[in-house]
Amino acid sequence: MKKFNIFFIFINVITVTFGYTLKEVISNDNLDPIQRYYRENGMKLDREDVVIDIENQNITTNKMTVTYLYPDDHIVRTPEHSVCISSKNCVLVGNPMGPFKYYNLNCYIHSFSAGPNDYYELGNGYKDFNYSIDVNGYLQCVYKNFKLNIFRRVNVKGFIGPVTASVAEENFTKWASYYKNKKLVDGKNQLNYNKLKMTITISTCSSVFSFKTNVGNNICDVDGVIEMEKGEDCMEYVNVVGVTKVFICGSGLCCGKNKKCGKGSSYCGKGCLSRYGTC
Repeated sequence: MKKFNIFFIFINVITVTFGYTLKEVISNDNLDPIQRYYRENGMKLDREDVVIDIENQNITTNKMTVTYLYPDDHIVRTPEHSVCISSKNCVLVGNPMGPFKYYNLNCYIHSFSAGPNDYYELGNGYKDFNYSIDVNGYLQCVYKNFKLNIFRRVNVKGFIGPVTASVAEENFTKWASYYKNKKLVDGKNQLNYNKLKMTITISTCSSVFSFKTNVGNNICDVDGVIEMEKGEDCMEYVNVVGVTKVFICGSGLCCGKNKKCGKGSSYCGKGCLSRYGTC
């Protein structure tokens, strides 16, 4: 049984990514270090848990480190078009994601790159996060033993929050299991599970991508397998936009060594190309 391949990135809460880190010398002017820090930085202290965190610091060493997370200020956006290959890139990393069923074919979504709304941010408190997924990729399907990497174009959008990392991970793990081998159709596929809201949109055309820079020519060419008649070519090629076309011989026809479809020993004998027809 194939495993549903997917990875969801969760952020360690107490990190420099989300926190301001300040090293401050504690002088002997009898000023409370917390009051001093907030006075110098123009901030208001209104969280009891931060007070506890700061008060637990060892201030007898003349230095302390204050780490505080601000819900309104901390949002980390994935740069648009970033390739989603690791936790350093996108909120969602799935290469490939699946399997799904599309026209009764076994398919995976792969080669993700970030759209403009792929980000994570602080939610309620410094332990809760909002995760926004916005990635674009391709539907890879197997048809007549040919792996078609650009069978369709795909956009995946999702959101969960405010939740802790563990709750988000639990929701996504169950989502992946629940929708394994789910049938997908052209257009929008709403695949929600509990707190996780996910939409997978499928199209032949590049207009499905969420890129803000997705302007100009709308590319609708996709990978395909085409049956040819007697005397026609049997071969495959990749065009300038990376789309693969596979030309196979129709039922009962062989692909001869001259890469033509036909019958008889000159086609079905020595040199017959079984990849593109009967031999």
